[in-house]
Amino acid sequence: MYEGDYENDKKSGFGIFTWATGNIYKGNYLGDGRNGYGEMYWNDGSYYKGQWRNGVQNGEGLMSVIGEGIKKGIFEDNVLMILEEESCELPEKNNYFSHYKYDDGIQDP
Repeated sequence: MYEGDYENDKKSGFGIFTWATGNIYKGNYLGDGRNGYGEMYWNDGSYYKGQWRNGVQNGEGLMSVIGEGIKKGIFEDNVLMILEEESCELPEKNNYFSHYKYDDGIQDP
């Protein structure tokens, strides 16, 4: 479900798209595609914050993957090509979601 700006019947400007799976993108659109700065939150707690072009991660961004830490760098077509900074710290629970399920099965309310 999309909530946001349209231009000529296409997503354009700022918007929020929520998938049935619970994944959420909030950021800029141009011509129906994710373009410019945006943030993608996956239902497992991982997220990407950075630049998009033609619907994929392109440009400077920060990727946080549960269990893998945080990586900052340059992305091309959803692939981290140049690693600028890496943190071994595990990402904090993503506040965008109402709960997080840990490996031991315990779930935050």
